[in-house]
Formats: sequence, structure tokens, C-alpha cells
Amino acid sequence: MKKQFLFIVSEDRRNLESLRSLTSANNYEPKCFHSADEFLQYVSPRQAGCVVVDSHDAVVNVGAFVACLRETAAQLRSIVVAAEENDTDWLRLGAFAVLRRPCSAESLFEAIDRAWREAA
Repeated sequence: MKKQFLFIVSEDRRNLESLRSLTSANNYEPKCFHSADEFLQYVSPRQAGCVVVDSHDAVVNVGAFVACLRETAAQLRSIVVAAEENDTDWLRLGAFAVLRRPCSAESLFEAIDRAWREAA
């Protein structure tokens, strides 16, 4: 079976650690990044998998980041975790899913699993 990659991007250290702990405790193996720039330097254009993007107090423009991912790493599926009501814009820009904070762990895991199935 092909290894599925999970990435988490959050500029908020507490949110990054929370998402890392939650996913790790449920047998996911996330690779975490403190900024969109750091992630974009790491990811290859042929990378498949799923990236969870935390939009809480983001300095980066999440919409621009999602659109950039769609252009540069087309096999990556992005899940935006947000408190705002911008889900239509993010979906239009290429997000695979948008989850409103607070979201349940089950909703997050379901979105990750669906993203992996589609990216495979």
C-alpha cells in the first residue's frame, strides 16, 4: 500500500501542537510546518497526500496559499480549519474541504481520509 502523507501548517504554535497531538494520537504521522513558506519550500510538485491548514490568526493569506497549492502540487488535497465564514471562497480557490472551528476530531479524520482516497 502506498504511504499517505499528512502535513499540518499553522502559524499558531498552540494550534499546530494541538493538531499534531490529535492526529498522532490517532495513528496519523503528520509532518508539521510553522509557516506556509516553510511548507512550500519542502513540498515537491508531485507530492500526493493531504495538508491541514489552520487559518486561525493567520498572517499568510490562506486563500492565496490554497490556490498556490492547487497550482504547484496538484495531487495534494488541502483542508482548511477556520473560524471565519469564508468556506465558499476557499473551496472556489481549490480547498478540498473547509471545517469550522471548533470541529470534531471525527470530522477532521473523515476529511483527511476522504482527501487521501481522492489523492491516491
